[in-house]
Amino acid sequence: MDTNLKGVFNCIQKVTPQMLRQRSGAIINLSSVVGAVGNPGQTNYVATKAGVIGMTKSVGPRTSF
Repeated sequence: MDTNLKGVFNCIQKVTPQMLRQRSGAIINLSSVVGAVGNPGQTNYVATKAGVIGMTKSVGPRTSF
């Protein structure tokens, strides 16, 4: 949870103000297909990867230039 989801959140939170000030930049988040389709026995992993996908979709429109 700390690495897969919180790490992505913290990075986005750290770089977004500078990107908005300079009106340019790019954030590239990596996830897994398992975040979209699930995988039995990997509930925690699937939840974090689905979180990364959702967070990326939510942040993208607010920070696109």
